[in-house]
Amino acid sequence: MAKRGILEHPKTIELAALLDLPECYAVGILECLWHHVARYFPCGEITGLKPSILARSIRYPGEPQALWEALQATGFLETLDGRTFVHDWSEHADNSVHQLLKKRGELFADGHEPFTRAQVRNAGRSQTVCERFTNGSRLPEPKPKPEPEPEPEPTRRAQGCARAQRRTRAREDPPNGADVPSALSPGGEPPGDPFQDEPEREPEPTGKREPWEDDWLRFLALYPKRSGDRGVKAGRAAYGRLVQAGKVAAETLLQGCRAYRAWVDATGKASTELVKQIPSWLHGECWQEAWEVPARPAPLSRGEQFSAGLDAGHAALMTAWDEKHGPPRDA
Repeated sequence: MAKRGILEHPKTIELAALLDLPECYAVGILECLWHHVARYFPCGEITGLKPSILARSIRYPGEPQALWEALQATGFLETLDGRTFVHDWSEHADNSVHQLLKKRGELFADGHEPFTRAQVRNAGRSQTVCERFTNGSRLPEPKPKPEPEPEPEPTRRAQGCARAQRRTRAREDPPNGADVPSALSPGGEPPGDPFQDEPEREPEPTGKREPWEDDWLRFLALYPKRSGDRGVKAGRAAYGRLVQAGKVAAETLLQGCRAYRAWVDATGKASTELVKQIPSWLHGECWQEAWEVPARPAPLSRGEQFSAGLDAGHAALMTAWDEKHGPPRDA
């Protein structure tokens, strides 16, 4: 559409003088003309367009024929072999017009393809710049990039350091499935996030099976669930030490675990952090404690429930009466 400098262009000044209008009004006429052409004549040829239709389309209040002749006289409209074109329409058209013609597979009326006029113009400018060097001089050639220097061959010391680094990485990053103890936490377990509950993993079976292994599995299955880690690995080691040393029998531990499980379920502490970890339970000799389950009150019968409801309702009514009217006075 309108380019920068259109207001002071000689053709715009001449058009304003022919129509007896200010230059800014002439720019408005040209902008309206190009908008009308972009919508109804995207290729730039307006052959057959009547002056009266053009004047009414761009809302020109003056004489239509005078407007048409002024546009032709200033060169904004060109007539060739009975065909009328918009001057340099491929340059004034916006990208939407170029995109439309490209989608249709059409050319501009001046023969240019969409999105190529700027390329042709830039190529012409480059040719003009090259032609300015007429004194035999040449354009400066780009400096060649320096070739990379060859890397020196590694010495024996460097090769030894590289082998040591590879061995260190192999120890730090073991292959999948390798069991390498970690120095960050005891027992070879990663420290993990203390605020995130991770699922417990049952101890993996080893080639050597302990004689108390079945009793331990029964104990573990009976021990109440806990929110978080129950300390299965450390608990297994503590359980084995107690049983192997003969300090307590496996059946005694199982009975104490059963009593503790019943107490936890009765007090509503199951699956919470209030459940002791297995190592703490074993080290504290909690199997010797009397885990007495609190007695539950006997359920009321229907008659007792009805009487209790009546008493509660009567008490509520009396309380509301006293709050509104005050307590009854003595006669």
